[in-house]
Amino acid sequence: MRGVDVVRANPDFYKEIDDPFTGRKVVVVPPIRPDIAVIHKARCDAYGNARELGHIGAEEILYQAAEKVIVTTEEIVSLEDTRAHYREVTVFGRLVDAVVEVPYGAHPADCQGCYQLDEEHLREYQNSGRDDATFKQYLDKYVYGCKSHEEYLERIGIARKLLELRYF
Repeated sequence: MRGVDVVRANPDFYKEIDDPFTGRKVVVVPPIRPDIAVIHKARCDAYGNARELGHIGAEEILYQAAEKVIVTTEEIVSLEDTRAHYREVTVFGRLVDAVVEVPYGAHPADCQGCYQLDEEHLREYQNSGRDDATFKQYLDKYVYGCKSHEEYLERIGIARKLLELRYF
């Protein structure tokens, strides 16, 4: 990034220093420290120990950097279940502030081991960005127009859509 306009335009954010290992000039940025991280996992116990049933994503880094962490989960399981599957635990309860059971809470994205991503809905979302009016219609339909998560699930067609996306 050396010599790039964005570095020169933001001198309070980007700093050029000597790399302590090579001695070459490098550009550094301060660490990102989000106030709140909300991450979704397939299984989590009431203490915040969350299990990953598939690949490990960037949220493992995000939750460690955040001031507060909320884990939404497909299912709250017992501590005994978490202990029995300890090798799958990727989020540790000592860093979690709240746990909320939200079935299909990752929709329209996937939840590893539970359901795949909803390509049709993601296309609808992507196409809604053509103009402000279309995006507002999308938000009114799926965000502002739903008074609860259950209403959102009904709106996307839980019986048809979500059951066909499930892995099991």
